Amino acid sequence: MLRVLLIRHGQTQWNLERRIMGKEAIGLNETGHAQIKQTAESLKGLAFEALYSSPILRAKESAEYFEKIFGLETKLDLRLEEVGYGDWVGRTFEEVKQDPGYVPYFETPHQSAAPGGESLEKVCQRGRDFLKSVYDFYQEGNVLVVSHADWIKCQALRVLKAPLNNIWRFRLDNASVTVIEKSQQGERLLGLSLLPSWKTYFEYRVAF
Repeated sequence: MLRVLLIRHGQTQWNLERRIMGKEAIGLNETGHAQIKQTAESLKGLAFEALYSSPILRAKESAEYFEKIFGLETKLDLRLEEVGYGDWVGRTFEEVKQDPGYVPYFETPHQSAAPGGESLEKVCQRGRDFLKSVYDFYQEGNVLVVSHADWIKCQALRVLKAPLNNIWRFRLDNASVTVIEKSQQGERLLGLSLLPSWKTYFEYRVAF
């Protein structure tokens, strides 16, 4: 039995500003470093077969904490990148709401994309391809994967066989852990947006 732990990167300044990052090279802020360090330390005692990460800066910086604690070398994979948000990158969510393309994207994200951007269907496909390659190589143990909110959400919905238009119906916190189990019976979602302390869910956190 294999368990894949999908880790969302720590907080960035653009998260705080509710600004769309897409694939921009935005690093972690002070809070983000503290968050991801706490998450990595909370997993001490577990053994991991491998560590994969999106090559985008905020994910790579997050992966470094798991490298140090678990003695793993990060394997970068383009398939783990965040959704390409095209013309919306760098704009706040309030600004994007004024764009004519926002309403169809919000109401039917499975059929729409940001202007000049990437569809969630494509993100789901590259995520599925990545996980299949992991399943083919590892049959047992635990694997760490550092990625981004919408990428992880797409995979959670896929495992649940839920439509992509449900992507706005749940929150995925910075530095949270989502666990997919793979066995001969298929994939199963064991946990979603898990944090080291359950009390954190009652605090204000920047998440989408």
